[in-house]
Amino acid sequence: MELSPEEKDKIYKEEKARLEAQEKAKKELKEKKTKKGCLGCLGCFGAIIVLSIIILMAGGVFNSGDKTKKSTNQSSTPAQQQETKREVGDEPKKLATIPGISAIDVCGNLKNGGFSCTGPKVGSDGISFWECKEETSEHLYLLEIIGNAPSEILTVQATALNYSSKTTDSVAKDFFGYVASVPYDNSDQVSAKNWVMKNIDGKTDKVINGVRFTIAGNNRSRILTIAHENSDLD
Repeated sequence: MELSPEEKDKIYKEEKARLEAQEKAKKELKEKKTKKGCLGCLGCFGAIIVLSIIILMAGGVFNSGDKTKKSTNQSSTPAQQQETKREVGDEPKKLATIPGISAIDVCGNLKNGGFSCTGPKVGSDGISFWECKEETSEHLYLLEIIGNAPSEILTVQATALNYSSKTTDSVAKDFFGYVASVPYDNSDQVSAKNWVMKNIDGKTDKVINGVRFTIAGNNRSRILTIAHENSDLD
């Protein structure tokens, strides 16, 4: 039996709220990591300042000593200052991206197949967002991509919502099979596709040549997330 428009709208809103909550959690995690990185740099800077003061004081005590030693102390100071500048100027470590994949690799065929695609939309934090969507009376397919740039992709997430009386696995299977087979550096497209289609009914994950594939979902939805194996956003 086909779902009514009201039931479809309810499923869509529930899934949208879940995805928005997930994105908020990801953003908070990123901000926390950035803040932690900055605090760490400040701590290093403070330690270097204290060390520099000690060195300068020692230089004053031995100022009347051997000129060669004095010259050695003076020559080491700029190097320490350069190291201080380098540590203070360091940016927080970038999140790991999926090697060799681009937004057009993922979106291109979907757009040609009738999906409505938008992006990139760039947020205030510089992160880019792409989206492709197809909706019929039986399903909603949603593809979301997050990246630093078109060729620096952090995550690819595919969501399938089942509006029909079919099993959710059967509704999601072909869509997820395509997304899982998108190539990246050292990818094994056949293994990735086969694993996803075989495990589409479970909450599980697998790393294939450096990239993690994660499957989750509930009675009416399935979610496939693809990210670097060391990513904190998968």
